Amino acid sequence: MSNANERLLAILVSPFQKLQAVINDFRTKRSVRTSVGQQLEIVGSYVKQARGAIADDDTYRRYIQARAAVDRSSGVPEDLIRVAQLVLGDGTAVIKVASPGIATFTVDVTSTTIDQATADALLDLLGQAVSGGVRLELTYALVAPTAVFRYDTGPGYDVGHYAGAGDNT
Repeated sequence: MSNANERLLAILVSPFQKLQAVINDFRTKRSVRTSVGQQLEIVGSYVKQARGAIADDDTYRRYIQARAAVDRSSGVPEDLIRVAQLVLGDGTAVIKVASPGIATFTVDVTSTTIDQATADALLDLLGQAVSGGVRLELTYALVAPTAVFRYDTGPGYDVGHYAGAGDNT
Protein backbone atom coordinates (compact mmCIF):
# COMPACT_ATOMS: atom_id res chain seq x y z
CA MET A 1 0.00 0.00 0.00
CA SER A 2 1.40 3.36 -0.95
CA ASN A 3 1.95 6.22 1.44
CA ALA A 4 -0.82 8.27 -0.21
CA ASN A 5 -3.32 5.42 0.18
CA GLU A 6 -2.44 5.07 3.86
CA ARG A 7 -3.01 8.79 4.44
CA LEU A 8 -6.34 8.66 2.58
CA LEU A 9 -7.42 5.65 4.63
CA ALA A 10 -6.41 7.40 7.87
CA ILE A 11 -8.45 10.46 6.86
CA LEU A 12 -11.51 8.34 6.06
CA VAL A 13 -11.27 6.23 9.25
CA SER A 14 -10.55 9.07 11.69
CA PRO A 15 -14.18 10.26 12.13
CA PHE A 16 -15.30 6.70 12.78
CA GLN A 17 -12.61 6.21 15.41
CA LYS A 18 -13.79 9.37 17.18
CA LEU A 19 -17.39 8.15 16.97
CA GLN A 20 -16.38 4.78 18.40
CA ALA A 21 -14.60 6.52 21.28
CA VAL A 22 -17.73 8.59 22.03
CA ILE A 23 -19.94 5.47 21.93
CA ASN A 24 -17.59 3.60 24.29
CA ASP A 25 -17.49 6.60 26.64
CA PHE A 26 -21.29 6.78 26.61
CA ARG A 27 -21.60 3.07 27.40
CA THR A 28 -19.18 3.36 30.28
CA LYS A 29 -20.73 6.46 31.83
CA ARG A 30 -24.36 5.37 31.39
CA SER A 31 -24.05 1.79 32.57
CA VAL A 32 -25.17 0.95 36.09
CA ARG A 33 -22.19 -1.40 36.41
CA THR A 34 -19.48 1.08 35.44
CA SER A 35 -20.74 4.61 36.13
CA VAL A 36 -19.74 6.46 39.28
CA GLY A 37 -20.73 9.58 41.20
CA GLN A 38 -22.90 12.04 39.31
CA GLN A 39 -23.11 9.74 36.29
CA LEU A 40 -24.51 6.99 38.53
CA GLU A 41 -27.13 9.43 39.83
CA ILE A 42 -28.19 10.08 36.24
CA VAL A 43 -28.57 6.31 35.73
CA GLY A 44 -30.60 6.18 38.97
CA SER A 45 -32.90 8.91 37.68
CA TYR A 46 -33.83 6.68 34.72
CA VAL A 47 -35.48 4.19 37.10
CA LYS A 48 -36.54 6.88 39.61
CA GLN A 49 -34.20 5.70 42.38
CA ALA A 50 -33.02 8.74 44.31
CA ARG A 51 -29.63 8.57 45.94
CA GLY A 52 -30.81 10.17 49.19
CA ALA A 53 -28.37 9.52 52.04
CA ILE A 54 -26.61 6.64 50.27
CA ALA A 55 -22.98 7.68 50.37
CA ASP A 56 -21.15 4.94 48.50
CA ASP A 57 -21.61 4.06 44.84
CA ASP A 58 -21.68 0.28 45.36
CA THR A 59 -24.74 0.44 47.65
CA TYR A 60 -26.48 2.92 45.37
CA ARG A 61 -25.73 0.69 42.38
CA ARG A 62 -27.45 -2.25 44.13
CA TYR A 63 -30.49 -0.09 44.93
CA ILE A 64 -30.74 1.03 41.29
CA GLN A 65 -30.69 -2.59 40.16
CA ALA A 66 -33.27 -3.49 42.82
CA ARG A 67 -35.52 -0.64 41.65
CA ALA A 68 -35.31 -1.96 38.09
CA ALA A 69 -36.23 -5.43 39.40
CA VAL A 70 -39.21 -3.90 41.23
CA ASP A 71 -40.37 -2.31 37.98
CA ARG A 72 -40.29 -5.75 36.30
CA SER A 73 -41.82 -7.57 39.27
CA SER A 74 -44.98 -9.66 38.96
CA GLY A 75 -45.28 -9.87 42.73
CA VAL A 76 -44.30 -13.53 42.91
CA PRO A 77 -41.92 -14.92 45.58
CA GLU A 78 -39.04 -15.28 43.12
CA ASP A 79 -39.26 -11.56 42.32
CA LEU A 80 -39.23 -10.66 46.02
CA ILE A 81 -36.16 -12.82 46.60
CA ARG A 82 -34.39 -11.15 43.66
CA VAL A 83 -35.14 -7.66 44.99
CA ALA A 84 -33.92 -8.63 48.48
CA GLN A 85 -30.72 -10.16 47.08
CA LEU A 86 -29.98 -6.98 45.14
CA VAL A 87 -30.60 -4.67 48.10
CA LEU A 88 -28.55 -6.77 50.52
CA GLY A 89 -25.69 -7.61 48.17
CA ASP A 90 -24.81 -10.46 50.53
CA GLY A 91 -24.42 -13.84 48.86
CA THR A 92 -24.61 -15.60 52.24
CA ALA A 93 -28.01 -14.18 53.19
CA VAL A 94 -30.80 -16.73 53.27
CA ILE A 95 -34.06 -15.21 52.05
CA LYS A 96 -37.27 -17.14 52.55
CA VAL A 97 -40.64 -16.02 51.23
CA ALA A 98 -43.87 -17.59 52.47
CA SER A 99 -47.56 -16.89 52.06
CA PRO A 100 -49.15 -17.69 55.42
CA GLY A 101 -52.57 -16.40 54.42
CA ILE A 102 -54.59 -14.76 51.72
CA ALA A 103 -52.90 -11.69 50.20
CA THR A 104 -49.94 -11.89 52.60
CA PHE A 105 -46.24 -12.47 52.08
CA THR A 106 -43.62 -12.87 54.79
CA VAL A 107 -40.01 -12.29 53.85
CA ASP A 108 -37.51 -13.70 56.32
CA VAL A 109 -33.85 -12.68 55.98
CA THR A 110 -31.57 -14.93 58.01
CA SER A 111 -27.88 -15.66 58.44
CA THR A 112 -26.92 -12.01 58.09
CA THR A 113 -27.41 -8.74 59.96
CA ILE A 114 -29.11 -5.71 58.48
CA ASP A 115 -28.87 -2.14 59.70
CA GLN A 116 -32.07 -0.15 60.11
CA ALA A 117 -31.54 2.02 57.01
CA THR A 118 -31.09 -1.08 54.82
CA ALA A 119 -34.16 -2.71 56.39
CA ASP A 120 -36.24 0.41 55.68
CA ALA A 121 -35.07 0.52 52.05
CA LEU A 122 -35.69 -3.21 51.66
CA LEU A 123 -39.21 -2.95 53.08
CA ASP A 124 -39.98 0.00 50.80
CA LEU A 125 -38.77 -1.76 47.65
CA LEU A 126 -40.41 -5.09 48.55
CA GLY A 127 -43.66 -3.26 49.27
CA GLN A 128 -43.58 -1.86 45.74
CA ALA A 129 -42.71 -5.27 44.25
CA VAL A 130 -45.83 -7.02 45.60
CA SER A 131 -49.24 -6.57 44.04
CA GLY A 132 -51.57 -3.89 45.36
CA GLY A 133 -53.50 -4.91 48.47
CA VAL A 134 -50.98 -7.56 49.47
CA ARG A 135 -49.69 -7.37 53.03
CA LEU A 136 -45.93 -7.69 53.42
CA GLU A 137 -44.06 -8.63 56.60
CA LEU A 138 -40.27 -8.46 56.82
CA THR A 139 -38.32 -10.32 59.47
CA TYR A 140 -34.62 -9.55 59.92
CA ALA A 141 -31.95 -9.34 62.61
CA LEU A 142 -30.14 -6.22 63.78
CA VAL A 143 -27.60 -8.39 65.62
CA ALA A 144 -25.49 -11.31 64.48
CA PRO A 145 -27.48 -14.54 64.19
CA THR A 146 -25.04 -16.27 66.55
CA ALA A 147 -25.90 -13.76 69.29
CA VAL A 148 -29.63 -14.44 69.16
CA PHE A 149 -31.01 -16.62 71.94
CA ARG A 150 -32.07 -19.98 70.55
CA TYR A 151 -32.71 -23.37 72.10
CA ASP A 152 -31.52 -25.38 69.09
CA THR A 153 -28.19 -23.81 68.08
CA GLY A 154 -27.33 -21.49 70.96
CA PRO A 155 -26.59 -19.47 72.79
CA GLY A 156 -29.22 -21.29 74.83
CA TYR A 157 -29.37 -22.57 78.36
CA ASP A 158 -26.14 -24.50 77.90
CA VAL A 159 -24.06 -21.35 77.28
CA GLY A 160 -23.25 -18.39 79.48
CA HIS A 161 -25.10 -17.51 82.68
CA TYR A 162 -27.52 -20.43 82.49
CA ALA A 163 -24.85 -23.04 81.81
CA GLY A 164 -24.56 -25.29 84.84
CA ALA A 165 -27.37 -23.49 86.70
CA GLY A 166 -29.14 -26.81 87.14
CA ASP A 167 -26.27 -28.08 89.35
CA ASN A 168 -27.52 -26.12 92.38
CA THR A 169 -29.85 -28.86 93.62
